[in-house]
Amino acid sequence: MQEIQIQELRQLQMQILDYVDSFCRVHGINYTISGGTLLGAVRHGGYIPWDDDIDIQMLREEYERFTTLWNKDSNHEYYELVNIESGNNMGYPIGKVHDTRTITYVDGVPRTGVFIDVFPVDKVLDMEDFIKRHKEIRSLYKRQFQVFALQRDNFYQRSFMKRLYLRLFHPHKTREQFAVEINQLAQKYKGIECPLVYEMIAGKKCKAPMPISVFLSYSDIKFENRLYMAVKDTHTYLNATFGDYMQLPPKEEQKKTHEFLAYWK
Repeated sequence: MQEIQIQELRQLQMQILDYVDSFCRVHGINYTISGGTLLGAVRHGGYIPWDDDIDIQMLREEYERFTTLWNKDSNHEYYELVNIESGNNMGYPIGKVHDTRTITYVDGVPRTGVFIDVFPVDKVLDMEDFIKRHKEIRSLYKRQFQVFALQRDNFYQRSFMKRLYLRLFHPHKTREQFAVEINQLAQKYKGIECPLVYEMIAGKKCKAPMPISVFLSYSDIKFENRLYMAVKDTHTYLNATFGDYMQLPPKEEQKKTHEFLAYWK
């Protein structure tokens, strides 16, 4: 297989984003480029120089409508939506649109093709709820990763105590089952009026939830000289997610955050 290098990887990701953007505009679905992608658009005009992925977000209701409409259309060329609602989550609680002509490997284990991440944004009751559920979701991710480690490594090469620990804490659950648990916990307050929202399902380090009003107004923003949808109030979003977002991190932290290798099939 031919390895896909960073510039070609980004081109493929941009092509997926173009396709998703067009699909969303045709169907009147609001999304926002998000996380490091939105930060890159605001601070760098495109990719953060050391970044290697693209993220978008949708309110949970939009995410579900996106999934339903995507799955009704059988002609997406070589793009596929991977998520729990589609029945093919591959252990991911979030959604991914990937290029089926390619494949990625994480620590030697085959995963999706080259992808962009699609995160649902869920309701948050208050700061106490935010902190509690965020901690619980991070714990579930940690336990899920230990299951992944069993796929990745030779179980019987581990020490007796490590094998015993893994058997006690993960005797029956699969990565897919953990993904379902994370997804359910993230949308605990679905259908209930709440003042706040956040990408709870990600389990990533974060600063604070944000007012739901942030996700009610959208405009186009330039990313790599193309226009994509984003929340209008980028400052509130980025400040809640990163804090002092215009400040570059120290040199030693300016490195890839995702460890995967991509190949053409």
